[in-house]
Amino acid sequence: MRWVPVDQELVTALALEVEPKVKDRQTGEQATDANGMPRWAIAAFLSGEENGNAGMARVTVPAASKPEIAPGQQVRFPGLRVMHWQQDSRSGLAWVADDVVAATASARRSGGGE
Repeated sequence: MRWVPVDQELVTALALEVEPKVKDRQTGEQATDANGMPRWAIAAFLSGEENGNAGMARVTVPAASKPEIAPGQQVRFPGLRVMHWQQDSRSGLAWVADDVVAATASARRSGGGE
């Protein structure tokens, strides 16, 4: 499977909630990245500015502590990428990013802010 980068100039993201990314559902152990950094799952509403498509996504980001994101806050995901996965009869999209940051009007216009 291949990760595909997402052009965030074409996407608006509203964060809904942040929770630990669970590695083991039986123990509740939190997932970590290759460097041992805890991973967090951010439920977000993503909408495409060009075609009006919208939907929910759970974006996984590494962070030493829980990202401070308010429900409904507009955010950006530096390094956002997506991959289609399939396992047996199940399939879906996996979303990951390098970070999550609050979006600002000036950052959206300039393409910066990360």
